[in-house]
Parts: sequence; structure tokens; C-alpha cells
Amino acid sequence: VHRMSLRTARDAPARGWGAAAARARRAVGRAVPQGAKDAVVRAALLDRPSPAALERLRHHYAYWREKWGWDPLNPDVDEVRRRYGETEVCWAYDEGRRAAGEAILAHYASG
Repeated sequence: VHRMSLRTARDAPARGWGAAAARARRAVGRAVPQGAKDAVVRAALLDRPSPAALERLRHHYAYWREKWGWDPLNPDVDEVRRRYGETEVCWAYDEGRRAAGEAILAHYASG
């Protein structure tokens, strides 16, 4: 879910034809004006997820809403705080939790 919008797979080849194609795409991308690239993306409908990807996103968003009780794309912050304000989910609103988090970060930053 978190990588759906990326252009290449995690296991893209580092050498060979795949790497050469990636270098060629980047070179063309640097040479073509952004307006032209945007027009191609719109015309080819490349800015829209595939039906399978869209269905997968709908499934994940519905699961999130069922599990957590709020929308992941446009959360009602007051509702999130009402439901989870006393938990680590809302750590930034609790002085003690925020201080503990900062202490953890300071420990790892110093070592």
C-alpha cells in the first residue's frame, strides 16, 4: 500500500537493461519541460490508479475506518482526540508522553 505510487519495484535490477532503461527515463525527464510531462500524464491517464489498485485502496481505507473509527485521508481530529486522547496515538498532546519521546530520541541521537 505504501509503495503503490512509486515507479520502480524494490527489486529493480541494479545493472543491465532495467538500469539502462531507468537512466534513459531520468535523462528524458530532465530534458522535457514539466508542462509537457504533465500533459502526457493527463492524456495517458497515468495519474489515476488502476482498477485493481483503486479497489485495494478502497479496501484498506474501509478497514482503517472500521478498525480506528476515523478516515485516514481526512481525519476528524476532534474525534481522534476524543477516542484516543489518553493513549500514545495522541502523544503530542500529553506533556509526559512528549517528554518521554524526546528523551528516547535524545538517547539515540547521542549514541
